[in-house]
Amino acid sequence: MRRSIYVAILFLLAAKYLPAQPRFELGFSVGGSNYLGDLVETGLPEFSETKAMFGLWTNYRLAKRGGMRLGFAYAGLSGDDANFSDPAFLENRNFRFTTDLIELSMIGTWEPFAVRRYPGEIEFKKIFSPYVFGGIALVRAMAKPDFSDTPTDRFRERIQIDKRDLPNSPVISFPIGVGFKQDLSKRTVFSLELGFRKSASDYIDGISHAGNPAGGDWYVFGLTSLSFRLGEKDTDDDGIPDKEDNCPQEPGNLSAHGCPDQDGDGIEDLEDICPELAGVYELSGCPDTDGDKVADRFDLCPDIPGTEATQGCPDLDGDGFRDGLDECPGQAGTKLLLGCPDCDGDGIPNDKDYCPTVPGKFEFDGCPFADRDHDGVPDEVDRCPDIPGLAELDGCFDTDEDGIADIDDKCPQLAGVRSNSGCPPLPEKAKTLLEFATRNVKFETGSAKLKSESLKTLDEIAEIMQEFDYYDLSISGHTDSRGKDELNLKLSKERASACFDYLVEKGVDPGRMIHEGYGETQPIGDNRTAAGRQLNRRVAFDLFLK
Repeated sequence: MRRSIYVAILFLLAAKYLPAQPRFELGFSVGGSNYLGDLVETGLPEFSETKAMFGLWTNYRLAKRGGMRLGFAYAGLSGDDANFSDPAFLENRNFRFTTDLIELSMIGTWEPFAVRRYPGEIEFKKIFSPYVFGGIALVRAMAKPDFSDTPTDRFRERIQIDKRDLPNSPVISFPIGVGFKQDLSKRTVFSLELGFRKSASDYIDGISHAGNPAGGDWYVFGLTSLSFRLGEKDTDDDGIPDKEDNCPQEPGNLSAHGCPDQDGDGIEDLEDICPELAGVYELSGCPDTDGDKVADRFDLCPDIPGTEATQGCPDLDGDGFRDGLDECPGQAGTKLLLGCPDCDGDGIPNDKDYCPTVPGKFEFDGCPFADRDHDGVPDEVDRCPDIPGLAELDGCFDTDEDGIADIDDKCPQLAGVRSNSGCPPLPEKAKTLLEFATRNVKFETGSAKLKSESLKTLDEIAEIMQEFDYYDLSISGHTDSRGKDELNLKLSKERASACFDYLVEKGVDPGRMIHEGYGETQPIGDNRTAAGRQLNRRVAFDLFLK
């Protein structure tokens, strides 16, 4: 047994002399041990049977949150039937035991919040951190069961079996539990831990057949630990081993190879022009907030990327004039004109020069001639001198792009033809309808009352007026030669007026129509024949452009 203890102690002490690695931690523990088995009445340990325990252990950190712990522990366990509330156990069994227990364990630990301990590469922060563990252990339980005061012989046979089967070799157990760590410093840790061990043997207490052979034994460790993190020699305690530290006597940063670096930019203070402000190596440690390769201390626009030529300020057009002072920031220009371009070199910037490609005069706004509307057509030949237009239209504009200047175009918003004064030609369908109306709009004999069959034709004329709203309508009444001239004239006027009134009722703007009567003065047929007189009795409808 002593050999096992020596081997464990030597193994744990050897961790101190392993190649120094910051992953190692060496600790010792003290606390209490207890047991759950045949001599415990409830599912909880009997508090009065708590014994002392101590342990040594070393932990190797496998990852940021997890590690593997190798430990040695010595503990005492005990139990007594006198602790049972039922006196039958004392009257019939009166068992008791003591056990010296040695445990060698291999346990995995998981500490979920361990990453908070090192928020940066070197920066350390003390934390209170929970952890869980589980693993496997080799246990040597030197149990001393006491059956000497058993008052009856009913357990004698089973007691003999237990004495015969009491194991002399180590057995396996399975530790699980929880704990809490509190960092006292970067290298020192205090922890509390509660662990339960399920033994693969029912002889931790030396009692099985005489007790409850169906149930295995458990034992419990509650302990406090003080541990020390081990690593390479670090004289200035900055977390960087001396052999990798360019300034081993003075605390520094990893990024600066262990030398002081107040701003943490990886450039040691002796070489850093801006030691209190994190910067970049290319600018000797000075910051460049906008990343334009101009240090903030020399940058007139430190938050906006610019150029070295404009002292770090933006210059969109690249003319060397920073945008804040450039009156034409989107066009490369000259310093004489505060960054504005002058293509024709007449001293007038392009944005104020109405003839930017032809040298001109200041009084003519950069043009070589007077041009009030600035359309490039001299006023002396500009038919529209106050409205910008096209040179090919003598300075006038063509809104509908039909090649006819607006001043000559009676339909300036609609593309048309020159033969129709710039308006679209009237469709043949509309022309045919007007011709039909002239022959077929009828009235009661000797009256200005429209016949009902004529109303449909007038309705179609109203639709034409709505569709072709750029035309006006002339309505002219005519009669044949029979009757008195003054009565014929009056009747023709009344019939033209009747058509006019009807179209107004149908929504035609009266301002777009004129009406007149001509009596018998404009015949289109021979009044000496019935057919000729019928042609002369008419109301003519003609569209025209004002």
